[in-house]
Amino acid sequence: MTTSRALLILASSLSLGCAKPGASANPETPLEGVEHEGAPTSEDGAPAIEPDDWPALEAALGGPGLVGWMHASVPDAGLFVFTYRKPGDFFAYVDLPIIPSGDTYTQLAELHRHDKVRLFGQFADNDAAKPHVRATGVELLEAYASAYETPSYERELALPDGVPERDALVGKVHAVDGEGKILVLEWRDAVIPVRVDRPEQVRELWRNDKVRVHVSRASYPAKPAHLVLDPEVEQPVELRERVAEHHGEAVTMRGSLVLFPESPQIVFDIYALQVEDDDGIERNYTLVNFEDMEVFEAIRARLGEIWHDAPETAKNGRNKLIKPGLELEVHGVLNVVSPAQANPQLLLSSPEDVQVLAGGG
Repeated sequence: MTTSRALLILASSLSLGCAKPGASANPETPLEGVEHEGAPTSEDGAPAIEPDDWPALEAALGGPGLVGWMHASVPDAGLFVFTYRKPGDFFAYVDLPIIPSGDTYTQLAELHRHDKVRLFGQFADNDAAKPHVRATGVELLEAYASAYETPSYERELALPDGVPERDALVGKVHAVDGEGKILVLEWRDAVIPVRVDRPEQVRELWRNDKVRVHVSRASYPAKPAHLVLDPEVEQPVELRERVAEHHGEAVTMRGSLVLFPESPQIVFDIYALQVEDDDGIERNYTLVNFEDMEVFEAIRARLGEIWHDAPETAKNGRNKLIKPGLELEVHGVLNVVSPAQANPQLLLSSPEDVQVLAGGG
C-alpha cells in the first residue's frame, strides 16, 4: 500500500470514520493491517499491550504508568476519559473512564482533549460494565496545540444539574459498550452514560443512530452523572432513525462546514458537513474520496479555501470547529459501514460536488 493511500485511509476513514479494530472504510477498502509509523513497543521500551489485556494494563498503571491521550476532560461534570492505543497499531485501542482520587482531580482538570499523558493507578472495583481507572497520578507528556485559534467552549448543558431525574429524551448514540451493558448517549451537548439491565435492548444500535429513550437519574455516582433505562417502561429504547439506513445512496445535503483540525488521531485537517434535523440532532458527515488521492486533495483544498475565505469567526464545537453561517450544499454517496464509525461519510467525486449557499467570502 502506498504512503499516500495509507495516509488517506488513516486520516479520513479511520480517525473520523471507523476507528475500531478490523473495521473497514468501505467494502472495497480493507483497513486491517494499516498502521501508523512506529515500532510496536512503547516509548520506554516496554512491550506493547493489547487493549483488552486487563492484567497487563493494570500492571502498567501500577508500575511505569500507561501512556496515552485524554479523550475527554470535563471537570465541572467530573468526566475524564483516557485512551490507550497499542503502539504501532492505530486500530487497537480502548477508552477508559477515570475516577480521580486525592490530588489527581486537580491534575486532570488542567488537561485537555488530545493531551498526551502518562496515567498511574489501578482498576476500580465498582462493578461497572467497563473497567474504570482509579487514578493515583497523571503526568503531562505533551500538551496538544491546535494550529487554529480555538475560542473557549460555552457548554449548553450544565452537568450534573442539567440531567433530568426522569424523562424521555431524543438523542444520538455515542457508543454501546460493555457488551451492551452501557449505552453512551449524546443529548444536547452532553455525553452521558446510561446503564442497561437488558443488553438486547441496545446491542443492535450503531453510533449516530437517533433514539428516544426513557431514563431516570442513577443514584450513583454523583459525578459524572449517569442515567438508567426507566424500569417502569416496557420498551425504554425506541430507534427513531438508523444512520446506515441509506448507505450507498446518492444524496444531496445542506448544512454548516465543520473542521476537525490535525491531532494525534488525525494526520491532517479533515472537513465535514454538519446537518441538523427537526429534533435538533446534529450529525457530521465527513467529506472524503477513497478512490484517488489527488482528487481527495483537490476536495480538501476547495474546502480549505471556503473555510479560510469565509469572514465568520469559527466557534468551538467541543471536539471540532464550526462556522454556523457558512452553509454548503454537497452531493455525494452516503457511506456507513461500521457500528463504531465515528461519523458517517459523504463520498465525493470532485470539488464541484461542493457548493456554497451562504456565508462565503
